[in-house]
Amino acid sequence: RVFGPVIADWRENGAIAPKIKLMATGTMAAVFAVSLVMGVKPFVLLIQAVCLGGAAWFVLSRPNK
Repeated sequence: RVFGPVIADWRENGAIAPKIKLMATGTMAAVFAVSLVMGVKPFVLLIQAVCLGGAAWFVLSRPNK
């Protein structure tokens, strides 16, 4: 019931609703911010930035619902 419409949009159109895109990218940004605050080593931050940036790009490049 909760995830059905989101999954159906993805299966039928490869689409992600703008609200879901915002939630996903916001969570990614929050994780990166927490890593900065915790003083994670720069090399790890670089790897994290590349991975999260790639994931965010993928999410944002999908068509809207």
